[in-house]
Amino acid sequence: MEVYKNKKSGEYFIYIEDAGTGKAHLVFPEGKAAKSLDRSLFDESEEGNEKDFLSRGLISDTQIKRYNEEINQRALFDERERQAVLNQVFDDLPLKNKMEVIELIEQVIEKMPPEKQKKLLEKLNLN
Repeated sequence: MEVYKNKKSGEYFIYIEDAGTGKAHLVFPEGKAAKSLDRSLFDESEEGNEKDFLSRGLISDTQIKRYNEEINQRALFDERERQAVLNQVFDDLPLKNKMEVIELIEQVIEKMPPEKQKKLLEKLNLN
């Protein structure tokens, strides 16, 4: 986890992700998420773990809860975006190449232990 100390207020904000051109997405001390704030408003970042930051009183449970929500939401969005790209790439393949990909996938699945096969099929909603 990475936190930034606001130069003016002295309060700590939790870093979510880069927002480009010297800005960052951060979680405010009161738990709301900022779309983007200029990094020049903050001292250098400090990296560590949330338990340490909590024990030192730098961040709150409310901030951590919002941070986790933001990270999970971004991960879900990233996974959906990745799936959409993969689907588009597969859709654009000529039929011969699609069949080759399917055969390779089948070979990999056949080599998996039955329990891993089951988990994979459940993830793919094919079971």
